[in-house]
Formats: sequence, structure tokens, C-alpha cells
Amino acid sequence: MWDRNSRSSTSTTQSFQKAFTLLDGLRAKLGLPESVVEQTAYWFRKISAKKMLAGRSTVVILCATTYIVCRLTNTPRTIHDIAEAGNVKIKHLQRIYRFLIKELDIYPIAYKPDEFVTRLARAINISEKNSEVSIQYS
Repeated sequence: MWDRNSRSSTSTTQSFQKAFTLLDGLRAKLGLPESVVEQTAYWFRKISAKKMLAGRSTVVILCATTYIVCRLTNTPRTIHDIAEAGNVKIKHLQRIYRFLIKELDIYPIAYKPDEFVTRLARAINISEKNSEVSIQYS
């Protein structure tokens, strides 16, 4: 036990190890691009440096950070998708998301509905032609 504790000497290191393992799991479940993963790791380190992790769940902070980065990079993922992939409650994720955007002074733009048309079309088995028409009219 002491050997394990001495290897990762600080709780910050342990937090980063846990967070980046979770981030890899989120990447696999959500199919996130590498750029989103890198930016999420950057923002997570920034959040940690500002001492905003204290008293908050690392998993929820990481999920909220992933959602913020998805919004910033225009990668269409809903908050429900991220909550499900991270196995966290949506209510907690929404609260931490609002806290982070206020504290970090970031204001991500809202998604446009046409970004989700292809995804919805696949879910309800609409032909590619009808999907393209719906994109034109959205």
C-alpha cells in the first residue's frame, strides 16, 4: 500500500490518472475525435490549477468539461449522451456545466438543429435522399 501511495505522491496526480482513464472511456463510448480529447485534457488541467475540483466529483467535472469542449469544437454530442457514457446523473452534469462556464468565463455557442439531422435519420431509418432534403430545409 505504501509503495502504491509513494508512486503517485499527490492527490492531484491520482486525480489526473483517474480522469484521463475516464476520458479514454468517454472517447471510446462517444467516438470523440482526438482533438476533442486533447482539449478536454487541457481544460481539465486548467480547472485543476484553479482549484475547482475540491469537493466535486472528478467524473462529473470531466463529463462537463467534455460537453463544453464538444460545444466549443462543434462536435455534436448531447448532454444526455455524455451523461449516459459517463454514468452520471444529468442534473449533476448540468449543474457542474453551468458552474464551469461561469467560472471559466466561456460561452459556447448553441448547436444548430441541422447538426443532428443525420443522426436522427439513422435512428429512424430514413433514406439518405430524405435526409439530405431535410438538411436543406432546416
